[in-house]
Amino acid sequence: MTKRRQPPNRSDRVRDRRRSSKPSAPKRRRKQSNVERGNPPVMVRGTKSTSAAKRPKKRTRRVKRRFDIALPTPGVEVRLPAIPSIRLGWRLLSFLLVLLLSAVLYYMYNSPTYRITDVQIDGLVRLSADTINRSLLIYNKPIFMIEPEVLADQIISTYPGVVSASVWTGFPARVEVMVEEREPVVAWELGTETQWVDAQGMSFPKRGEAENLVWVVASSPPPAPIVLEDESTTEGDESLKAFMSSEMVESILALSGNAPEGVPIVFDDRHGFGWRDPGGWDVYFGTSAADADMTMKLSVYDAVVRRLSTDGIRPAIISVEYLHAPYYRMER
Repeated sequence: MTKRRQPPNRSDRVRDRRRSSKPSAPKRRRKQSNVERGNPPVMVRGTKSTSAAKRPKKRTRRVKRRFDIALPTPGVEVRLPAIPSIRLGWRLLSFLLVLLLSAVLYYMYNSPTYRITDVQIDGLVRLSADTINRSLLIYNKPIFMIEPEVLADQIISTYPGVVSASVWTGFPARVEVMVEEREPVVAWELGTETQWVDAQGMSFPKRGEAENLVWVVASSPPPAPIVLEDESTTEGDESLKAFMSSEMVESILALSGNAPEGVPIVFDDRHGFGWRDPGGWDVYFGTSAADADMTMKLSVYDAVVRRLSTDGIRPAIISVEYLHAPYYRMER
């Protein structure tokens, strides 16, 4: 028995019409990843693609320069072999420069043109040029190996009689030395040894002859000079230390102007400076002989000599070391 379909009523037809009038929403398509599609993941670094990074670099070939020379015959020419263009890099230029400088140094070191054969020395008074030349030890050496300051210090330390020294060098092999010697004013004789002393109290060996020297015959060395804190002396270098103080040198010079002519000055560590009087006794005036004190001491000495002569006394020593307490002794 067939069931008869009933026709839709009015409400159903209105509902179906409203549904058909609404626009259907688009279906969202689901993006599939590379993993879901079965493709491997791709990683990109930087802006260049992988294919561009793997592309091999083209090697630049050096361009060869060709030369064609036309001959006098028409249509005939000579083609020369192609010559590649050569580019010099910085490394090759540096190597060539080092090689050139090495060759120049080798030539200068072994060439006799740049080796010292003579030294010009000026300012010598008592020292000889041969004496200084033997101590320099620079002959047959290249000029560029000489150090002028070291050479000047060597001259001063070797010869105490030199105050200062200056050295100049020049190409190809020129060496000039200027020295200044000390001027002796006192000759200090102790036993068999004689030293010269300048106005600053510096001593140095006797060399040659010197005029107007005050001769001192000493029985002992002079007292060591007092070194002030601000004075620059080199510790351990005896050649740079004064032999006596400059004040003591002034006392010797002042005393020599009042001593009998031709009589040397004597020095004793207990009584100081004096001389051997022609009358047969020794007179001492101490170590300080300033002009004012010396004039008074000489007056006192003359008074003592007159008094002893009047009394018939022949002393062995007369001391005027202390101006207000002179004395004499009958024996030394």
